[in-house]
Amino acid sequence: MEWAKDWRVHTTDVLETLDVAKEAVLDQEAAMRGYFITGDERFLARYHKGGDSFTAAIGKARHLTSDNPAQQIRLDELNELAAKWRSEVAQRVTALVATPGTREDARAVVASTAGTAAMDRVRAKVDEIAGIERDLLAQRSAVEAHAYATAYATTILGSAASLIVALLMGVLLTRGITVPITRMTSAMATLAKGDTTVARSSRRASSNARRPGRSSRTPIAWQRWDS
Repeated sequence: MEWAKDWRVHTTDVLETLDVAKEAVLDQEAAMRGYFITGDERFLARYHKGGDSFTAAIGKARHLTSDNPAQQIRLDELNELAAKWRSEVAQRVTALVATPGTREDARAVVASTAGTAAMDRVRAKVDEIAGIERDLLAQRSAVEAHAYATAYATTILGSAASLIVALLMGVLLTRGITVPITRMTSAMATLAKGDTTVARSSRRASSNARRPGRSSRTPIAWQRWDS
């Protein structure tokens, strides 16, 4: 049961890491546009910070999916798509903005459908990888739920068996106590009515129990007297 829980937590960690990677590259895009509009170099700092966050997230995702070769390939493809967007769009825009007289060229790059398509491919690849992880999460959550259900059923059956054993022992113990008491009560009621045969029978049984050899000797004594 613990291993199922660990796998579910593991997959959740992968999904969270992919979200960080996606947010990082989108933050880079926003910073690039902000620098293009204002020329404020603080946007460049934000752009570079987003790049560092993306690189760290991709590295963590690779580590978390090291047991999944197909996901490793997809992560490599994602990294290549992001690098292509940076080299063909973001870096061109920032260089053109920094160069006097080339702002219109930068505007053309920002407005081009090629730049938008490049970023769309990055987003689509992140969503593809995350979709596969979500499918894994659903499968692993189902396995975990089944494991919990099995453990719960086992616990319930074990408790029921213990209860049945306890009830049987209680019944046997009750019979062992109530039967002698019932007989004693019946005998006392008989004595209360004046019937002493019960007492004589009880004394006779006790006497016979104390002298087990009497019945075997008596016939021999009779034979000697008759002779």
